[in-house]
Amino acid sequence: CLDRLGKADPCDFLSIQGVGRTRANQLAAAVEVGRRSALPRWRTGTRFEDPKQVYQHCARRLATQKRECFVVLMLDSRNRLCGEWTVSIGSLQSSIVHPREVFSEAIRDSASSIIAVHNHPSGDPGHSEEDLAVTRRLHRCGRLLGIELIDHVIVGRGEWRSLRDDRLGPWSP
Repeated sequence: CLDRLGKADPCDFLSIQGVGRTRANQLAAAVEVGRRSALPRWRTGTRFEDPKQVYQHCARRLATQKRECFVVLMLDSRNRLCGEWTVSIGSLQSSIVHPREVFSEAIRDSASSIIAVHNHPSGDPGHSEEDLAVTRRLHRCGRLLGIELIDHVIVGRGEWRSLRDDRLGPWSP
């Protein structure tokens, strides 16, 4: 029951007798505050050394989302977190990601490098051709800007895939 509550949106609360639009929005906001307070606290300065750490940082927030979410972790020259940005919240099967949005925040945060992270609502962290195309495009743009794309991690339910570790996209031989 609590798991379903955590996935509810304001429209779900409107089906309860006596709950109007304002109260539904308040309930949804309260649920979101509770969900965020249960997330592990990663502070600026946390060093990311492998994709498992990236997964642990993002999994609780992304693994149960109903829609694809594309997040960028911005890192300093020592791979320490200096910022985090949700670039896009898409549909059940895709999210729209443009390098302009990805790198505008990275430039603002003076990031040396970034890690791209997104979820697959199906729970399967396997990559799609679109995932590879977006990764190649971000890698090319990052090289032009001097901001390295370190990895692209896909989050599923209880598992993840690192395109860099799997030698896919721009890291393919």
